[in-house]
Amino acid sequence: MAFDMPRVTIHLSESEFEIYKSIPNGQRSAVLKKSLEAYKAKTRTSGSNEELLEELNRMKTERDALDKAYGEIETLMFNLEERIYDMKEKLSNEMKFPIGDQVHPWFTFIDADEFWNQFIDSAQQHLLEDIVFDSPTGRASYRVQGIDNGKVLIERLGTKSTKPSTFTFSTIERALKRLLKVGNDMVKVGGFMPVLAQECAVVEIHPCLRREGDWIIYSKEVK
Repeated sequence: MAFDMPRVTIHLSESEFEIYKSIPNGQRSAVLKKSLEAYKAKTRTSGSNEELLEELNRMKTERDALDKAYGEIETLMFNLEERIYDMKEKLSNEMKFPIGDQVHPWFTFIDADEFWNQFIDSAQQHLLEDIVFDSPTGRASYRVQGIDNGKVLIERLGTKSTKPSTFTFSTIERALKRLLKVGNDMVKVGGFMPVLAQECAVVEIHPCLRREGDWIIYSKEVK
């Protein structure tokens, strides 16, 4: 049995035609439309795959742009930390107000120069052996890119940003103040250094530091 529609002839069996007639007149076009859409979804053409590939490439481009921006933000954070530290030191000298823990000054616990020298020695070994280490979440990987004129350069792998995270003795000095101000020779991950790449690097490289769960722990016993 057949019936005509505008520019279309549909062939139905008697039972199929009875089903079609049972559909109220005002709903028949909607039923046909849904059937056509369902068929289209099941039989995707190569054109739809091309659309998916275009969307995938767009998302990759967006990810790469965010990755590059992340590296640039890390650099800006480091530079701002340096300026904040310098300003506090200037105010401390001129206005004589204390910075840090007054009951137990940080330098009575950890000698910053010794800590830095231990770190540099270990960083040199990491550089020679090209050791790769991960962030606490495992979502980022790092390695020592170089040690130049008192600066340590940490490269974040798998990123479009070409700028390494750079830090100096003063960066380490401030981190030690944060550690001992908290007390108990331990501090929460993220509270030791504001830039993730730097914190991961120092904890990974320095022989007196280790990470246990959400904590960074200092031990004077070098293993």
